[in-house]
Amino acid sequence: MAPWFELMLAINLKEDIPQNVIAILKVLAAPPMSDALNSTPPSNYESIKTPKHHFFLEYGWEWFTFLRTDTYYFPGDSFGKLTYDEQKFYKFTARAMVRSHGSLLASFLHWIAPYSQTQGFVGYTRCDESSYISLIYFENGVVHYKDGDFFGSPKGMRHYTIAEDGSVAEELTEDR
Repeated sequence: MAPWFELMLAINLKEDIPQNVIAILKVLAAPPMSDALNSTPPSNYESIKTPKHHFFLEYGWEWFTFLRTDTYYFPGDSFGKLTYDEQKFYKFTARAMVRSHGSLLASFLHWIAPYSQTQGFVGYTRCDESSYISLIYFENGVVHYKDGDFFGSPKGMRHYTIAEDGSVAEELTEDR
């Protein structure tokens, strides 16, 4: 059986975030619609301006269902929430569960990182077939993963950056 991956992310967005990014996040954070449940593109799909980024190009219209899939492998629900704070910035919180596409999660993180005001630890990702958990950090628009076996005796952690396609871009040293 194919593995399931979970993402938990909570960030504040930059004040000067482009409106097309807000429009995409509003679609992601919207409650499930019958289009998403029927696995067909949303009726307004053509009007949504998506950037030329791997997250949108590789997965086509399926990015629309990114936060609308649940599984019994992880407790709780998938969701997205976009709110405008009285301090004049947006907050985005999301939990996603996807099957077989750990690279989908990483590619989404690569796309959203440059728009994040939040730096440092922003969330985690994990796989139902592994005891490893990857902690996610944003640093100047770059996604960093630090992962390790958090069950049992931790044997150390790997630290690496993520490329647009979700692959490992650079392995970094432990003391960074």
